Amino acid sequence: VPIFMDCTACWSKAKWRQGAHTYRFSGLDFINSSKRIFILKKGIFWDQDGTLTGTPDSYTTWADKHLLGMPNCVVTQAAEGVPVSNKWDETGGLGVSSADSGGLDQSDSIFHIVPALIHSRRDFSFVTCTTPIRKMNVGYPEPAEVVLRQLNVTNKVTGFTHVHEYEEREVWGWGFPVVSNSKIEIRPNFPGLDLSEAAINFGHSDLFVQKESDALQKRQTVQAEWLQLSVASWSKWDHYKLTNPDWELVSVRRGADAGVAVKPSAKLKDPLQNPAPLANPENLPSMSHAMEDEEHWTVVFKHPLPTGAPSWEQEPLSMRFEARRCPDVGCTQGLGPVVLDWTNPKLWSEHFGNQEK
Repeated sequence: VPIFMDCTACWSKAKWRQGAHTYRFSGLDFINSSKRIFILKKGIFWDQDGTLTGTPDSYTTWADKHLLGMPNCVVTQAAEGVPVSNKWDETGGLGVSSADSGGLDQSDSIFHIVPALIHSRRDFSFVTCTTPIRKMNVGYPEPAEVVLRQLNVTNKVTGFTHVHEYEEREVWGWGFPVVSNSKIEIRPNFPGLDLSEAAINFGHSDLFVQKESDALQKRQTVQAEWLQLSVASWSKWDHYKLTNPDWELVSVRRGADAGVAVKPSAKLKDPLQNPAPLANPENLPSMSHAMEDEEHWTVVFKHPLPTGAPSWEQEPLSMRFEARRCPDVGCTQGLGPVVLDWTNPKLWSEHFGNQEK
């Protein structure tokens, strides 16, 4: 039986959680225990001194495909030679019976595994990185057609893609671990369907505050972290708008009153005039963004924060993007003006004439 398991209430219908929470460990001793970690739902295990995994200041989670092949990361295949079978749906239930939690795992690794899709679809693999692993949230998406659909998350360097399930609790959307200092791309797992609007958050603000505090106590410089996220589309867009921070994600983390209070301070961030600097995201401040072409928009999250950024209580690494087909003033798509007076309605063809496009 494993010693540590993440997020025991994640599957509760009353208190559904997306998982990918971070757990800090230090000063551990194990006696007659071969199993230490049971990752049930995306849990991130931060081993501060190496007493959990053997690697000091490391982060461990299950190996989603977009986490594979990353620098400073080691992948553990926990089920080599162990017979397994697929029995449960990943989002349909806990998928662990009393028999499964003990007797069926014959592997020699520190990771407890079960013959369920939560582990088998990741080839029973786990990743340990000395580069921080953070939670990424993509929530409250538009259009409505993307709700309940899967999201493709692709590592832009390795080309590996993992398909993540939509979850309709906590943050309505998708939540998954990402390795800092990486480039990922997202799009709905449905040909022709675009993600035109969503709220996105990188990491937990409390953990970044802890990182700053630890560096200050040790009289060290805070090591920078960044993540570059691209949104891929099938259709072509004129421009994207970015608002930072996002009030809905503040509400989830800090409460409804905090979300309402942050609305007046949320600001539109101007895009880069030239997308070329996106090739080196480590040199850009947080919330730098631009369209690489009409079908790809990219934004950079970065810590430490730039001067003038929102406070940590305002979730400064959160934002909402919106894709626009037309300029903010005027439209080049040949569309007529919006008619708000319906006193004397006319057919479209009567008002605008016959249109072939």
